[in-house]
Amino acid sequence: MPNWCDTTYCCTGKQRDLESLEKVLKDLEKRDDNFDFGIPLYAIVDELGGDSEFMGCRGTVGSYRMDEKGLWLYQDTAWCEQSDFREFLEKTYPGMVIYYSEIEPMEDLYYTNDSSGKYISTRYIVDLDEIGWEYFDTIEAAIEYISMILDIPVEEIPDNYEELSVWLEEANEYFSMHKIEVV
Repeated sequence: MPNWCDTTYCCTGKQRDLESLEKVLKDLEKRDDNFDFGIPLYAIVDELGGDSEFMGCRGTVGSYRMDEKGLWLYQDTAWCEQSDFREFLEKTYPGMVIYYSEIEPMEDLYYTNDSSGKYISTRYIVDLDEIGWEYFDTIEAAIEYISMILDIPVEEIPDNYEELSVWLEEANEYFSMHKIEVV
């Protein structure tokens, strides 16, 4: 049984390609294939004429949406982002660029390929055992949140990721701070 990775894609490119991929997703959703947990990545590959048997495509698209930035796919994938699947989509739709984030705490994977932050801007995650995960674009926003939750003045909280992580561990073992690295 794999650890499940929270993978998000923002597919960008020609509008007709985005709409074509969205139609594939809609068509697969309508089929009666007992996709209980979302649309399997292998079903998308097979529908687009690929051979899912020879690529990493373990996971499902739980939801998707189109907006002004592109077509967003929200996935649960086995262990990590399924790069074979992403590369297959980019080859199937020439000109498509897919920005992604992968978050898998058990393997300590916190990555994105969006260096500009235009599509995936989250760079920090604060995990509070009793509250859950909160996502932040800047370390300053994460520090303000921690200050509010712990009722400690911002000035008393370390202002860089490394010191803050150590400080959180010392303050309360149920807190963790993660930086999303750009790859």
